Amino acid sequence: MCYSTQVRVNSFSCAVRVLLVGLLACASTNVAAGTLPSDVAVGLTAEPDSNLRPGDEITFAVSATNIGPEPIQYFMLASSLVHGEMLPYTSSPDCDGDSYAVGTDEEGHPITEYRWTPAVDVPMAVGETRYCRFQLVLSDTAPASFAFSFGMASTYPDQNPNNDTATVRLTRAAYASVPVPIVSRPLLILLCAMLMCIGITNVRAGRERSS
Repeated sequence: MCYSTQVRVNSFSCAVRVLLVGLLACASTNVAAGTLPSDVAVGLTAEPDSNLRPGDEITFAVSATNIGPEPIQYFMLASSLVHGEMLPYTSSPDCDGDSYAVGTDEEGHPITEYRWTPAVDVPMAVGETRYCRFQLVLSDTAPASFAFSFGMASTYPDQNPNNDTATVRLTRAAYASVPVPIVSRPLLILLCAMLMCIGITNVRAGRERSS
């Protein structure tokens, strides 16, 4: 998997793969009108997905299965937009096909979309499943709970839109509340009595000094 910030790539070979993916995408959309010849089912898991703290590494596993009835030459999956909830990859991803990330929007805001093309050089056979595993790090600006999705890109509709997107929900660890000690009624009465005694003593001492 290649990744970029402000549409930068880390190496020449990565840039070549991204360029190839873009050319194939253009060719596919220009030549093949309509939907894909098969149904693609998308899956997504996250580990861990709860009790998360800033700095925790989350491993995502995306799957794409060709349900059939025909082999598929090319298609692309894309993630939901990440608005700083998670930081970029920290370790080498493990993906069938090619995948990469496009960072920042047109105004330079840190918005990232992750893309994966499971079928690039070798068509995906009917019944075949391909995987993409990568890691992101929870940032300190992540909300208490948020969703992250992966699904078929809008330019590649398939035979069944009901299984085109998979979503996981990530939840931060709740801050532990400090328990308020409970004071028993007898102890509370004793404390009040002690305070009253202290107050009376102070009043008497003041009167004696004034006299």
